Amino acid sequence: MKRIGCLLVIFMMLAGLTGCGRELSTEENRVIAEYAADLLLKYDKNYQSKYMNTEDETETVTTTEQDTEATTEETVTEAVNATETVNTTEAEGEDSIIPPSDGGSVQDIAEIAGLDGISIRYNRCMFLDRYPSIDQDGAFIYLDADEGYKLVVVKFNIANETAEDKVVDLLNTDLSYRLVMNQSKAAKPMLTILMDDLGTFSTTISANSEQSAVLVFQISDGLIDKIEHLDIRVTYQNEEHTIPIQ
Repeated sequence: MKRIGCLLVIFMMLAGLTGCGRELSTEENRVIAEYAADLLLKYDKNYQSKYMNTEDETETVTTTEQDTEATTEETVTEAVNATETVNTTEAEGEDSIIPPSDGGSVQDIAEIAGLDGISIRYNRCMFLDRYPSIDQDGAFIYLDADEGYKLVVVKFNIANETAEDKVVDLLNTDLSYRLVMNQSKAAKPMLTILMDDLGTFSTTISANSEQSAVLVFQISDGLIDKIEHLDIRVTYQNEEHTIPIQ
């Protein structure tokens, strides 16, 4: 019954997204399919979700279309409100030389923060009009870029490299991030209520397994074709490090 209910929720999510009056890109459809597949497979007892901790989880599948639509509308509104509190479009300002980071180039954020047995490494970067995800209550939501802007979604793999379950709490660390383009423009990450937001990531990762998390930025649409160099600057205890993106 859980699997049937899950299928119904997935169908309604996809139907709602395809009826918004705008054709989704191939990349957006791929991201949606990835999340939908994970939502379905998480009810398989032999499957370990890469997006959420399956221990002590509460059932969030609704049984009526009315409940699903109400939850989706509420969480989307919350997500939009959460992202309006931070200016994420610094990258559209005038050029100014951003000096190299004092900590040099790194590949692993966990190494910067001194997290033993954990690795946090860059996976890929996506330029999207819309990013589908799951909020901190387990409900499906999506973030939309403002008109004239693109979302820059930078994905990371968080791996537990030990034989024991480990708590990974990035929310209560002194880590901060910014996106730097061409060493002249910078943007801060959006504040979101996404479960997979790297800035607020806090969960238990099973032994020898991994989950994914993202940083979401927003930059002017006209800057995408002008990108020559892109990196993430990670600051920890007042020392800045660089993770090359492209």
